[in-house]
Amino acid sequence: CSSDLEAIAELRLGHAYQLAIPSDTAPAQSRYAAGMQLIAEAGVVRTRAEGLMGLTLLHGHAGDIVRAEISFQEGLQVAAAAGDEWIAACLLLAIGGAAAAMGDDRAVGWLDQAYARFARGGDVYGQAMVYLWRALRALRAADLTRADPAIATLLDLVAANGYIGVLVAPSLFGPRDMAMIVPLLLRARGISRHVELARQLLRQGFPTIAADDAVEDYHPGYTLRVQMLGTFRVWRGAHEIQSREWQREKARQLFQLLLTYRGHWIQREQICAWLWPDADLDAAERQFKVTLNALNAALEPNRPPRVQPFFIRRQGLAYSFAPSYGVWIDVDEFELRVAGAAAREDPDFARRNAQIAVQLYRGDYLAESLYDLWTIEERERLNARYLSTAVSYAQRLSDDGEQVQAIQLCEQVLRHDRVYEEAYQILMCAHSRTGSRSQAIRSYTRCAQILRSDLGIEPLPETIALYEKIKRNETI
Repeated sequence: CSSDLEAIAELRLGHAYQLAIPSDTAPAQSRYAAGMQLIAEAGVVRTRAEGLMGLTLLHGHAGDIVRAEISFQEGLQVAAAAGDEWIAACLLLAIGGAAAAMGDDRAVGWLDQAYARFARGGDVYGQAMVYLWRALRALRAADLTRADPAIATLLDLVAANGYIGVLVAPSLFGPRDMAMIVPLLLRARGISRHVELARQLLRQGFPTIAADDAVEDYHPGYTLRVQMLGTFRVWRGAHEIQSREWQREKARQLFQLLLTYRGHWIQREQICAWLWPDADLDAAERQFKVTLNALNAALEPNRPPRVQPFFIRRQGLAYSFAPSYGVWIDVDEFELRVAGAAAREDPDFARRNAQIAVQLYRGDYLAESLYDLWTIEERERLNARYLSTAVSYAQRLSDDGEQVQAIQLCEQVLRHDRVYEEAYQILMCAHSRTGSRSQAIRSYTRCAQILRSDLGIEPLPETIALYEKIKRNETI
């Protein structure tokens, strides 16, 4: 029936959102909820198993294995009642893969059950995905006796069936963090019958790794995600680095310094002068060595002995944060979205980018390090970009009739910079357009008082003119 088809379409949209924006579960969650509601109305229970499979994947790869298990168990019951062995195998693969990604030992049993069902049904792709997760789990545990045969069998299946995409692009049953694949392909170059295939896959899926002379056999196997706007936070894959893992505060500061100048080489002497300004050079260099070791241990705790770090590079006495793959930094994403917000040829695209940019700006750059001199210039630059983008977006919201959102955003801007006059202008317009002339006048009064007290200046002529129009009750 049409409701069932519509429900399936919603579920497939949920699958697509999981791959398109894995860091934000809300869009996929809403599509699954819509699909499940349609299924309930149509009474086609069997289709519900696919939605529960999607939720198993969504919660599992978001790190919520408890909710993933609830969806998985319910999905298995639906599949069993319908006699659908294949969807049961997919559910087992979903929970097994998510568990493997989290290092949960129960992954082994779930993946074995999935493999048995896929084998009975002749689903070779499903079998390949099981081998992928077996290999990734074994590599994570440094269990090479299990990893190597799993990798070899996986590449046999990839080569025989053309499953190249499994190892070079995101897939529904694959890892959400594609950096997990890199150690597998590096290891695969040591399997004689698959040397060329492994090299081809590296070049196709991870060209910067393939071209990185510093990468031989080692990669940490996860994307490093860094939040620098507002509270400083760092994740190794899905795991947030905790305070104790830094061992010392200076390790965090050293990382923040290298991030601020990422892509540039900084001399050790300069780093010491910034981080230990009161120490003599010999003492500072001793502190630097200990601090660098702590930083590398926090970022790459499982790095083998005598292997050079992947994230922090060294060149003589100079150091740099310059990894060739597998880093997401909110500042870089913010800059990208700010640029997108300026796209005049596509207003909807520009508006969406402005919205994301504003959401990304959770606070000032390295807000906990306000007095570190090397943070000031970048903080001021990013704050200026945020204020400009946010005010432009607020104006767009007001022009589109979304006055409440425009008012909220202007107030947010003024919490960052209470003398930002353009925000007061939009605030006055938005209040006036909602019919709240008194609020519009109060916004002007507040603006004038703050400008006088903080800067000793009067509002701009256009602000005064807007105020006069509002007083005369003219249409804004």
